[in-house]
Amino acid sequence: MPSVIKKPAVFHLAACALLSLAACALLRWLWGLYVLPDAVPADLWGCAQPWGLRRFAFLTLPAMALAGSLCLELLLWLVPPERRPALAGVSSSTRVWDLASYALLGAVALGAWWWGLPGAGMLPLALAVVALLTAKAALLLRLLWSAWLRPQEGVALGWRRHAAIFLAVLCILSMTGLWMKQASSTAGDEVSYLLMAQSLAQHGTLDQEATVRGKEYRDFYFCRWSGGLRWTMEFSHSYFPLLLYPPYALGGRLGVMLFFAGIMALLAGQLYAWLLRSGLGKGVAALSAGLVLFSGPVLCLGQHALSEAPGMLLLVVGLRLAGAAPRRPLAALLGLLAVSACLYFVKFRLAALGGGLLLAAGFWWLEARLGTRRALFASLGAALAALLAALLLPGWVWPQSFLEELREGLGLWGRNGSLWTPLRVMFGGLALDQAFGLLITAPVALLALAGIPAALRRIPRPALTALAPVVVYVGMVCLMRWYRWQGGFDLPARLYLVVFPALALFLGVVLSALARPWWRLVAWGAALGGLAYTLVVVLIPALRWGRSGMINPAVSLAQERLGLAFYHLLPSTFVYSPLLPWFVGLTALGLLVLAWLAWRNSATAQAGAWRLPAKEAVALVVGLALLMAAPLAGAKLWPPRTLEAELMRGSHRSPLWVENAFPWDMRGRSLSNGGWISGRLFFPGGAARLRLVARAGSPGEVLLSLDGRSLPGLAFNRGRSLEVTLAPVNRGWHQVSLFWRSCPRRDCYLLVDRLELLPGGPG
Repeated sequence: MPSVIKKPAVFHLAACALLSLAACALLRWLWGLYVLPDAVPADLWGCAQPWGLRRFAFLTLPAMALAGSLCLELLLWLVPPERRPALAGVSSSTRVWDLASYALLGAVALGAWWWGLPGAGMLPLALAVVALLTAKAALLLRLLWSAWLRPQEGVALGWRRHAAIFLAVLCILSMTGLWMKQASSTAGDEVSYLLMAQSLAQHGTLDQEATVRGKEYRDFYFCRWSGGLRWTMEFSHSYFPLLLYPPYALGGRLGVMLFFAGIMALLAGQLYAWLLRSGLGKGVAALSAGLVLFSGPVLCLGQHALSEAPGMLLLVVGLRLAGAAPRRPLAALLGLLAVSACLYFVKFRLAALGGGLLLAAGFWWLEARLGTRRALFASLGAALAALLAALLLPGWVWPQSFLEELREGLGLWGRNGSLWTPLRVMFGGLALDQAFGLLITAPVALLALAGIPAALRRIPRPALTALAPVVVYVGMVCLMRWYRWQGGFDLPARLYLVVFPALALFLGVVLSALARPWWRLVAWGAALGGLAYTLVVVLIPALRWGRSGMINPAVSLAQERLGLAFYHLLPSTFVYSPLLPWFVGLTALGLLVLAWLAWRNSATAQAGAWRLPAKEAVALVVGLALLMAAPLAGAKLWPPRTLEAELMRGSHRSPLWVENAFPWDMRGRSLSNGGWISGRLFFPGGAARLRLVARAGSPGEVLLSLDGRSLPGLAFNRGRSLEVTLAPVNRGWHQVSLFWRSCPRRDCYLLVDRLELLPGGPG
């Protein structure tokens, strides 16, 4: 017995197993004592899995905690024996903290007890679950850094370091994925992909008729079924469901999620290796890769069966092959052709990445033999020849969806006239929109843009290699989908996440420049802001799905809980955002300053450069607190003067209507005869004018009511707005309702964009 206790790993795992068993028994007893439900409630979590919460709490959760401890011991076992004495202190402290993390299983039990009280909710239990996952992830990443990624360690990425990175990331993503499976439904394109995988597994065909008829989608989709969720592989030209079939046949939705966790874990090692080969320091490479992979949008992507996740892995593999083209041209060419073929079969849209990789590799091979100028002209000529050849191909060669989107994108571009319209609409929304943009969901991605000029100066070959597929892919998406850049009901920036690993190179350049007193607060702020969003969408997975034309779901939930309205103080390219020009100007100015700083300071960050002294730590905390408090204070001082139709309640005759993402397009609710909408609007007090911004298909009558008092009916023809003067109204929030009367035909609609409160009373 004493010989067993002397072995720290055995003692550690035995203690963890005992704590897990104790937590299992306690949680099972509490669930039976309070007769807690077997599903996550729909109040915050939307369409969650309607079964299995009891088993998740008393069985899966303790097993997850034990699996994290086992992964920690595997990371220590992978350390070569000659280096273990130097890590003795880190090993012992990590084991102690890991044992302490099991106290969070007690917090989970406390959350279950709280849920059992009358009128209490499940939020404390969910917070304890996410706290446990966060603690385990922090311990694994700390050990991974100390044992494998510390700057003074070796340069080569041997199999042990690859295995350590793979195990740590796989464990973290698997644990978060298990909670996400329990607390959220599939959505969007993921439903269609899994539907085809289910048809293959159960019926041996891609035809989904029997699967839909038997409602077999209830294994992974828990919301109201819609026929629009079902589409064919021929329409999208994606063989992605064939990739999902093996893990789905083995483990259903859970098997697919674990398979994607493995893909993201492989991506982590490949990305870190590529960043090292590209010239970044080891510490900066690890930090840059971690910030990209654990940003909210990318972490969410790794938990869903979407084609962009394998696309990211193939892109990084292609970047490594393209960098080797001058030295080993034949091997690089064969590898890139294989990568391009895989991208094509996974999703036709991703084939543009393969084209960009082949273009970059061909240029570097020609540059080594012909010189820069001749190689440039030859590469451009080859690209134009390939484009002309593609245009001459018959229409049946191209996927149906590709041709439809290309025609619509070019047609809308032509009708809107301006050459810069697609760039302005797509990139403005992608950068700043509160629901789908990067400023709120992944601010480190905006930091990466500032590093492009300095990277082209400091490490031109890797930077140009990374930019080639990014420019080709984003250019194609801009050409086809600029008017619906957000992708509909989707994850933030989903169409563009596939190029995020390439941006890690430019992020590393910016981080190196910011690794100095006070400037590093910018990087810390961006990292902590992105981490906060990540924790929110892990806690309540339903908040990760944005809806076209709406505000950020997390902002909407916060407004509802706090009783405040501050969405108008955050940038949006869909709803009324009076501060949007300020956000545009300040963001552009900030990127220019950071680009200048990165251009000027290109020295490699030294070890310990990211540690904050007391003054900077206090400044960081105060700054983040002010950023969080500013919208809340602004909600009291500057309430919104508009009432967006998308944010109003409505009858079944007033569905949401979103046309396109043009800033000048009308979006809101389409009211048929007898339809109504209602919402709350703040009045400053006194006389006021109310403007209705809408469009009618046929003449009709608008009936307004204020706090239940009906106003005289107003005739509305085919104009774009209608103004009404109101009697003096008390200061405060008032309920405004709008009714529409017209003929019963389908063309007798009223498309309501918003209600505006005009200053000055009667005009």
